[in-house]
Amino acid sequence: MKSNNDLSKYKIQELQADVASLKKDVREILENDLPHIQEQIIGISTLVKVLGGINILGILAVIAITQALK
Repeated sequence: MKSNNDLSKYKIQELQADVASLKKDVREILENDLPHIQEQIIGISTLVKVLGGINILGILAVIAITQALK
C-alpha cells in the first residue's frame, strides 16, 4: 500500500497533468476559435444596425405618409 506521501505526490502529478491539458485547450480556443467568433459577432452587429436603420426609415416613411394624407 502506498504511503500518504506517495499518494499526495501522485495526486499532485495528476493535477499538474490536468492543468497542463486545460492550458493547452484554452490556448487552442483563444488562438483558433476566438477570432472566428469575433468576426461573426461583428457581422451580426452590422446586420442588426442595418436592419434597425431600415426599420427607423420605414417608421419615418409611415409617419410622413400619414401626415401628408391629413
